[in-house]
Amino acid sequence: ENCGNLDLSEYYGVIGSTEFDHKSFMEQFLPKFKSVQSLSLRYCSHLKVVHLDNIIKALSTNSQNRDDDKDRDKESGNDDEQIKNEKLKELNLYFCSRLGSRALWKISSRLINLEYLNLARCYQITADKNINGLKLLGSLPLKELAISLDPSIQKTEAIDVYSLLIDEDSFRSLKKLDLSHGCEVLHEIEDLSDLTQIRKIEIIKPIKHSK
Repeated sequence: ENCGNLDLSEYYGVIGSTEFDHKSFMEQFLPKFKSVQSLSLRYCSHLKVVHLDNIIKALSTNSQNRDDDKDRDKESGNDDEQIKNEKLKELNLYFCSRLGSRALWKISSRLINLEYLNLARCYQITADKNINGLKLLGSLPLKELAISLDPSIQKTEAIDVYSLLIDEDSFRSLKKLDLSHGCEVLHEIEDLSDLTQIRKIEIIKPIKHSK
């Protein structure tokens, strides 16, 4: 179907859950949508990286006619890694709380033309002070990015995150960075003005509530 926007957030309570019929959803429903440029999975709290990866693959045009190759891929350990989705430009994963850093590896390797990514409230992505996943996103042509940092992130890791964002060789296309959800530690170490002055990136800061 010729559908540019696909909002699956209304299924937030079932996608990824044990009650969900993944087989029919992945193999019959999603493959109908091969022109999707914007995908929303907001509040899908059961969503894990394997589900996200399967959704991306199901929406990819080059995932067609893969059935004949599945056995060969399993034998070679290929696991469909060559499947890329060149059409998807926007991905909203707001409050997909079970996604870990491995999700960013899948996103960066499959969604090569991604321009908008919302990872706000996805705290597990930087759990255990792991910011390696964020580094992978730096190669994407992202224009807008929203992130949240896990409470385990302290000054040392926050400085590394800031260094990554200020690096002109990463996030080259970034125009807007939303740090309004759970990035207080970043604001504590830097005023972030250099990101605006040097990188010309618009920063969305958290609203400060008066005491």
